[in-house]
Amino acid sequence: MCGISGIVALKTNKRKLLESLPTLMDAIKHRGPDDEGCSFFSEKEILCTFGNDTPEKVKNSKLPYSPIASISDLDNNYFLGLGHRRLSIMDHSECGHQPMCDKSKNYWIVFNGEIYNYQSIKIVLEKLGHQFITQTDTEVLLNAYIEWGEECLLKLNGMWSFVLYDCRKNELFGARDRFGVKPFYYVNNEECFAFSSEIKSLIRLPNFEKKINPLAVYDYLVTGKLEVDDESFFKGIYELKPAHNFSFNLTTKTFKKNKYYELSYNKQWEAFDTSKFNKLTDVVFQKVYQAVKTRLRADVEIGTCLSGGLDSTIITCIINDIKNKKKDQNEEVQELFTAIYPDNSINEEHWAELVSKATNTNWNKTCPNAKDLKEQLEDLVYYQDIPFTSSSSFSQYKVMELVSKTEVKVTLDGQGADELFGGYSPHYVASVFNSLKKFSCSSFFNNINGQKSNFSNRSLLYLLPLKYNFSKLFQNSYQKRLIQSQPELNYINKKLWNDNSERIELKNDEFSCDLNKLLAHQFTQNKLKHLLRLADRNAMRFSIESRTPFVDDYELVEFVFNQSGAYKIRNSTSKYLLREAFKKLIPKEIYERKDKIGFATPENEWLKELKPIIKEMISEQKNDEFVDWAGFNENFESIYDNALKTNTQRLWRLINFAIWKKVYQV
Repeated sequence: MCGISGIVALKTNKRKLLESLPTLMDAIKHRGPDDEGCSFFSEKEILCTFGNDTPEKVKNSKLPYSPIASISDLDNNYFLGLGHRRLSIMDHSECGHQPMCDKSKNYWIVFNGEIYNYQSIKIVLEKLGHQFITQTDTEVLLNAYIEWGEECLLKLNGMWSFVLYDCRKNELFGARDRFGVKPFYYVNNEECFAFSSEIKSLIRLPNFEKKINPLAVYDYLVTGKLEVDDESFFKGIYELKPAHNFSFNLTTKTFKKNKYYELSYNKQWEAFDTSKFNKLTDVVFQKVYQAVKTRLRADVEIGTCLSGGLDSTIITCIINDIKNKKKDQNEEVQELFTAIYPDNSINEEHWAELVSKATNTNWNKTCPNAKDLKEQLEDLVYYQDIPFTSSSSFSQYKVMELVSKTEVKVTLDGQGADELFGGYSPHYVASVFNSLKKFSCSSFFNNINGQKSNFSNRSLLYLLPLKYNFSKLFQNSYQKRLIQSQPELNYINKKLWNDNSERIELKNDEFSCDLNKLLAHQFTQNKLKHLLRLADRNAMRFSIESRTPFVDDYELVEFVFNQSGAYKIRNSTSKYLLREAFKKLIPKEIYERKDKIGFATPENEWLKELKPIIKEMISEQKNDEFVDWAGFNENFESIYDNALKTNTQRLWRLINFAIWKKVYQV
């Protein structure tokens, strides 16, 4: 796991821009504190440089890409600069230094991520005549591109964002993994083409004018959605979406973007077949087990984020089973990390403790509170790059802070299992309507008559389709009702409302009569990507690599999406296929558990305690093109108290937006 950046000066008189590359790299130092390197390209030479964090063994190495000069020696002769910050996870030797090149020095790469099947790809490449001088997945990726070009992306199993420079074509090629585990942002204007792993890096470009993107603000404040479009919260900074690659020709200054992967899914609703289901559970068990096992490859200690829910419990129990089978007395005990909230209904401590005892692991706990939130909120907002939708991010932040105080450098996390197997209430609704649409009476009554829980909320069977259709058919009326029922929305600028009113339908995109279609939409669009962004920034804030076996193992993902939705939710039970597959490996109490909490926090209690501080902060806001802060401040007491009684998420978004503006000075 690392951080990457690069700058292309598009005009000869703008080559001085490349002097800012170290500044861009400093902004993402947390992503790679173990090493840094920059390589610069001119018409006559390639200059590999070192910085303050480049280890001596790297400077003294004799690799084709070893740094030979200080970054401070740079002059204005170079048109391209590639930068890399390294977090050493695999192969701690100097061979893993980047930017890396092939032996001909015609191909250069900066890479962030992990290619889990790199060893099998390496064997194929060796048979084709490729020679390797390192044990890194970066060198395998570089040679895979040299051999297969863009097609190499379809051979990769893992998470990645990278940029490769082909000297002969004078062209950059970059790509992001299939489902968006690793981030990638870029700027493309008259002066330069630049890219980085995080937005906070790109706003450090000389002459970059920080302007807020109104569409992104509307989506966030009104619909609760983030990063729907390519353009980010900052105008002029764009996200390369998951499953996309790009090329940038430095001669013609032509930028081309391409979607290289499309997730297909089973559109059929089958009658439930017990014999087939039993076979499916066997395959799911094997594929999930292997996905977790593969992600245990590292030269550092690995731990697990445990909430006490089904997904993290499965990962914990698989790792425990793998360790037990080794029968090695020197095998390290698995480290678990949990956020707890004693004396609160959302506290999952009991469930996590149960799992820890069952697996004989070392259980680490953190107890986030309002005081912590007050002291660390601005830090959290800064490292997230853009506003976020709830305080649950702080729970994850504190867990990663806890991890950083141990020897663990890699964690496995359960993100993606809900979107893959059906773990949210709208999935239950979709399964009921899906079976009804396909006239599958047995599946329909099975889920209607099943056990009630917060997952199988029967009221949503009419509320979700009602909201969905009402917002589409009567957009103006829906908008008026929304403002009446959600008083915070009264203070959003009317022009912002009017200019973007057609985007209101984003608010009700969780209804579908096709379960797999809904799951695929959430898996490949902004819902899962939003969760992955939160996880990436929180982990990287503390220089921890987060691995997600339910997301970036494409063989597992494709297999599950190729199965009928009829097998994913049954007896009104979430993630039925996954749950049954691991019935024998996980504790019975977790298997039978029906409620879902996740990274929840006592948000109401925190907001009550922090009310005076938040009121003072809101009072400092001046009216802008997005929010009537004066009116909001005038009615602060009634708005705040109403939110505490009804729903704090809308209030949180306004508060978070205000803090984000302050932190990023926009």
